[in-house]
Amino acid sequence: MWSAKGGVGLSVTAAALAVAQANLNGGALIIDIAGDVAPILGVRVPSGPGLNDWLESKADTPGSLMHLSTDVGCSVRMIHSGTSAIWPHGRITDLLDAITALDLPVVIDCGQRPAGPPSSTVLLRGEDLSQVELRTSLVEHLCKAGRPILVTSPCYLALGRTLDVLMGQDRARKGDDGPGAHGVIVVKDPGRALDAADVESITQLRLLAEIERDPSVARTVDAGLFLRRQPRALIKKLESIE
Repeated sequence: MWSAKGGVGLSVTAAALAVAQANLNGGALIIDIAGDVAPILGVRVPSGPGLNDWLESKADTPGSLMHLSTDVGCSVRMIHSGTSAIWPHGRITDLLDAITALDLPVVIDCGQRPAGPPSSTVLLRGEDLSQVELRTSLVEHLCKAGRPILVTSPCYLALGRTLDVLMGQDRARKGDDGPGAHGVIVVKDPGRALDAADVESITQLRLLAEIERDPSVARTVDAGLFLRRQPRALIKKLESIE
């Protein structure tokens, strides 16, 4: 799951989707690249190794990846971003293989996705890469390999930045139903001039769900009670997403 602008409700939606998938499948894993999932779920960020540390290591099995996960409750496990600052550029393929081999649903909060040219060229370079370059490349490859879901509000600023990303990745072609164009979740505020139909038309992405921005959900997150007082209406809306 990704967004092109912060503050649209991406991490809350990702957390709710993970709970929805756990309810339907008896368990789910959420991988937190953006770094906001733990506080949203109301748990402390684990102090041990996380995703970045797995990428820095030589581990290449689904078991070694799941060993880093933490049981946060409600049959949801979480892998936090970790502490490592850099990892070998070839490790992204190993991560994709390990995730694909897992026998439970995986939700990945990729956070804000930068615009720009496809980062596949970054992986082919021989020199050491910066953390920003590596994270950008990781997000792009996860979106290509999985079923990326855009989370956005129906506002001009968010949609403008989203188009920059989609066109930068050459994914704004009408009718493109391949990797990179799975769908969109619209988080709607009262009084918006644009609606979900406008988002579908502008982004050319299939509408997967439209959810209302609910102040009660924000209060639940603020109190650290997301898992104990699950926002049932939000989770129910996301149960239809496969």
